[in-house]
Amino acid sequence: MEIEHLPWDSDFFRKKIGKVNIPVLGHFDSCAFKKNAVKENYDLIYIFKYDNILNQQDISIANLELVDIMITMSKSFDKKECKNMNFELNYLHKN
Repeated sequence: MEIEHLPWDSDFFRKKIGKVNIPVLGHFDSCAFKKNAVKENYDLIYIFKYDNILNQQDISIANLELVDIMITMSKSFDKKECKNMNFELNYLHKN
């Protein structure tokens, strides 16, 4: 499993930082990850997985200390709904 080094982040935070992108339906090899992370002496590694979250066993084997889940949601509003809201929404006008 390849860990991509992030030079700008590493220089800015003065820590060796990398990232791993796990493709959709891809497998996270926790043993290979841990081996490479230790060998390359990373201080912080971002792991991006887009289709579902890592399972607890992989998290435990890889010794991941911080796991954060980010969810992106969206909702469409029509013009009438926007007028009755307590906040302002910027929306695109459809012709």
